[in-house]
Amino acid sequence: IDSLINYMIEEAGSKLDNVELDISVPDNIDIEKYNLNVILGNLLENAIEAAGKSDKKWLSLTMRLEKNMLFMEICNSYLGTIKADHDRLLSTKTNSKGHGLGISNAERMVKESGGEISRSIENEIFSVRVMIYL
Repeated sequence: IDSLINYMIEEAGSKLDNVELDISVPDNIDIEKYNLNVILGNLLENAIEAAGKSDKKWLSLTMRLEKNMLFMEICNSYLGTIKADHDRLLSTKTNSKGHGLGISNAERMVKESGGEISRSIENEIFSVRVMIYL
């Protein structure tokens, strides 16, 4: 998990103007590491890509463990265009075949891990909040 976060934050730092981190998670959390890597990897990859296309180029990652719950919030600036089909987000890439699955995979993994996920869009900021009960 630490390696994934370091890799993704290094990528964010090379593409974005402002990356904010607030991470306080012990090494020995009781969660399926594969699921957490899928969740975090997909959400961060999407956030970095979207923020890189925006004027603000901003990303924030908060992760903490509180009262036996893992809480994650990823917020990023975005260009202002989001495609959706009902509640399902769609890829904005020119060749969208095979794309747009990242957030769906993250949502599925959160639910499989017994958690909850929500997203919001406000003032050109896209936010995803994840809570997983341990």
